[in-house]
Amino acid sequence: MKYSPTEALKLLDGITRKNLYEMMKNGELSYTLEDNKRVLDASELARVFNEKFKPEETKNIYQDTDKKQIETLEIHIENKFLKQRIEELQKHIADKERENIKLWENLDKEVEERRKLTDTVSKQTLMLEDMRFKAEKTSPEARKGFLARLLG
Repeated sequence: MKYSPTEALKLLDGITRKNLYEMMKNGELSYTLEDNKRVLDASELARVFNEKFKPEETKNIYQDTDKKQIETLEIHIENKFLKQRIEELQKHIADKERENIKLWENLDKEVEERRKLTDTVSKQTLMLEDMRFKAEKTSPEARKGFLARLLG
């Protein structure tokens, strides 16, 4: 793309008209003549001025880049927040899992205690029943009624 010196100045940051014409006069910046007017090629402007040369096409790119950088920063901040939230939730889940384990352990202990208690009560009940039946078989007085034993 080719630009007149006036157009080129609009696309150059920090370059004065005087400096531009001096550079063309000294040969630091090459140009061509078209219809007796100086014309500067975009590649020559980019070679000499590097970042200072910002053609219209690249201005949109820079604006898009700025928008993308802002969006990227916003995404980065959101990701950081979400990571923190995930860590908090993982800690909460771990706490709940520990609590569940303790509850299951307590439940297991209660079940074991009930089983032992039930076994003990069953054994005592059997013992009492056995004693009662043994007492009736071995003692002739056990066969007598209450009054007979009281009077007898």
